[in-house]
Amino acid sequence: MSNWKLYPKTENKWVHFITALHEIIFKDSEVITSLPKFEKIVDFGVANFSGFGEVRKVLVTYKKTDYSLGIHMYERTNGNCLAVAYESERKNLIQLVLDVFLKDVDGDIHIRHNGKITGTSDLTSKKVIEYIKRKEPSLIKTEFDKTFVELGVLQEQASYRFSEPPFAHFISSLLLFAILRNEIRMGYKQSAQEKKLISAEPQYNSSLNIVPMSLNNQIALNQILYGPPGTGKTYNTINKALEIIGENMERKTRNELKAIFDAKMKDGQIVFTTFHQNMTYEDFIEGIKPLKPLIDDSFIKYEVQDGIFKRLCNIAKSNFDNAKDENKSKLSFEIAFDKLNEEWEGNNELKFPLKTEGYDFTIIGFTSTSIQFKKANGGTSHTLSISTLKDLYYGKEFNFKQGVGIYYPAILNRLRSYSQVQSSDAVAKPFVIIIDEINRGNISQIFGELITLIEEDKRLGREESLEVILPYSKEKFGVPPNLFIIGTMNTADRSVEALDTALRRRFSFEELSPKPEMVSSARKIWELWWKYPHIGWAADPYKGEEKELYAMLGVDKDFDPSGKIWEEMATEGKDENQISRFEKMDFNGINLELLLRTINTRIEKLLDKDHQIGHSYFMTVKSLYDLKSAFHSKIIPLLQEYFFGDYGKIGLVLGKGFVEQIELSTGNIFADFENDSAFDLSEKTVYKIKDSCKMSDEELKLAINLLIK
Repeated sequence: MSNWKLYPKTENKWVHFITALHEIIFKDSEVITSLPKFEKIVDFGVANFSGFGEVRKVLVTYKKTDYSLGIHMYERTNGNCLAVAYESERKNLIQLVLDVFLKDVDGDIHIRHNGKITGTSDLTSKKVIEYIKRKEPSLIKTEFDKTFVELGVLQEQASYRFSEPPFAHFISSLLLFAILRNEIRMGYKQSAQEKKLISAEPQYNSSLNIVPMSLNNQIALNQILYGPPGTGKTYNTINKALEIIGENMERKTRNELKAIFDAKMKDGQIVFTTFHQNMTYEDFIEGIKPLKPLIDDSFIKYEVQDGIFKRLCNIAKSNFDNAKDENKSKLSFEIAFDKLNEEWEGNNELKFPLKTEGYDFTIIGFTSTSIQFKKANGGTSHTLSISTLKDLYYGKEFNFKQGVGIYYPAILNRLRSYSQVQSSDAVAKPFVIIIDEINRGNISQIFGELITLIEEDKRLGREESLEVILPYSKEKFGVPPNLFIIGTMNTADRSVEALDTALRRRFSFEELSPKPEMVSSARKIWELWWKYPHIGWAADPYKGEEKELYAMLGVDKDFDPSGKIWEEMATEGKDENQISRFEKMDFNGINLELLLRTINTRIEKLLDKDHQIGHSYFMTVKSLYDLKSAFHSKIIPLLQEYFFGDYGKIGLVLGKGFVEQIELSTGNIFADFENDSAFDLSEKTVYKIKDSCKMSDEELKLAINLLIK
């Protein structure tokens, strides 16, 4: 039996299924007679076939469909090849995995030695390709006009017998199953002449001879979400961050995702900050800041303190260093240092010996960057750098023969002693910093010299890695490879083209455009139904919200009087595909989707697409009252800002239902003064924006109808 382990985040409902597949694929030493979830199993064991070598054959029946697994090795011009299909009249186990998720997948599926999943005539089923392309586009490869899915490649091309773990793991149906479930991400190891991908994530399949994707390296380390206001940029940073750290987000509600996000922020794995005009290098990287005075202090003390970014870099680097093979058994530096702090608080007279007997020293305090200590002769003017101590803890060489260097070994030995009492199995994990409104700060001033270090190939551990000497602390500093930066940028404030060139070329950009379909009438109904899945039709608060929403959308009759549609939806579980069921409803009221499209079309004509209005302005609109408030407090003020108070242009966007002409007295209204433009100015049209909150429901509906015509 192999030492394969079930991925810990696997959903409970799939555990039996995955375990059963595992038994079939890996238990080659004994005959299997029964397995949970399978109706029938016939195990023919492993036998030698002339011309093929060792072959294992297993037949199973799952949900009244027969599947076959036949595995054999044979020599071909393209190297050793594994055929997963064995009998043409039966489907194979890879097909079984696909059938769990996909329908009408035709043809046999094969996995070749180079990690390609191929189908009949060397082409994978188009449906499989499209599905995996949506889930993990980096796995889709094209060569000579042929498209295939590349899961990985063997580390060696030597011939493996079937019973040996590397090859058995490689052909596992579990591999494809996990990818389709979004539970693990796979990368590939290139040939010996090419650069080797280093895995920084836990290898749950510890003997699997495929190198997992290093910290989701198909996701850009530095990325910016940009778009007009209200397109969900900040909202989506939560999803992006959770995706990066490997959270399974499928079928989780927004509240559940937000709770996970908050927990990760509390743990320090995710940091959120916002750039503004007053943000400086000293806030973001490091700077000299005053310390809180003690009772007996007669003067102000200053210290170099780490900023937001440097603090997270240090934590991420510590984790990255701790996960290296030579450090895995150690406690992380942070944990060991906390233990030292706790031990010192329990005994302030804790002594640390030097090589020369009788010259013990004691710690007298800690700051955020240094350790204050008292020498045997009573001197307290020197301090020890915590950053240097961390480097030493993780194996960096240092000269201890002179200066304060002679004081480090004693503390270092104390830190290492904690690992002897409490072992650790460190796992490298990704860290994320989210910078909201990244374009509102002075990037060159805030990042300083670190703008170079955030490049992917300049990160620590990479071939072109760089470190700089920081100006205040005089310490060497580099950005670790497991730190991801996500920024958001409002294009109404500043376009992408206007950004600093140095910033633009170091980030990948993802545009988030307005999505009018997110506020469609059908979606509004679907969201309301799922907001109260356990409340009866006539119960509050559902009934009250239904009445207001239906009145706004113009739903005149009960769409599901028998409750049959809801019963089907409840059985299926929440699924956005269900929205199409509501498109049959008769909507005679306000069409928010059309309203948003109309407004944005006009704004793009008058200004540009960067100043459009996002769908979030209408996401919370559930009644006519909400719609009045949205226009009054959000949309109209935004348009006033866009058009600098030019109400004539605002009228071109919103129509005369929202903007009216003011009738002024005719003739020359100005003071007696010679001015050639006086007459023309007296004839100028003046406009006024109506107060949407004071409109009646019918007046609002009329204004909307005039707008979308």
